Amino acid sequence: MAFVGLGSPDEAAAFRQRHRLDSAVISDAGGDLYREFGLPKGAFSLRILPRAAAAMARGHFPAMSQPHPSQLGGAFVIDLDGSVVWEHRARDASDIVRAAALLAALP
Repeated sequence: MAFVGLGSPDEAAAFRQRHRLDSAVISDAGGDLYREFGLPKGAFSLRILPRAAAAMARGHFPAMSQPHPSQLGGAFVIDLDGSVVWEHRARDASDIVRAAALLAALP
């Protein structure tokens, strides 16, 4: 498993240490992987404020800097031959995949 974020390499290392991860945390400050996976940038809308507040109430806060604050995220499970076998594409900034859903998708 690997995590990808828009932060700097130092922020990626700090994220890995803070969350005590054995997995790789990759810095994609230029957003190359986000573009490769077709993850769009979102538009600000007052409609997302209640959902964003609910996500923060569940403990979801940006953990790495956002050089592209409108960049939407996603989660992908990729098998050993490079095929995407599961994906979650954020519909807006508050749409954060649940860990249980991601873990259930792992082979």
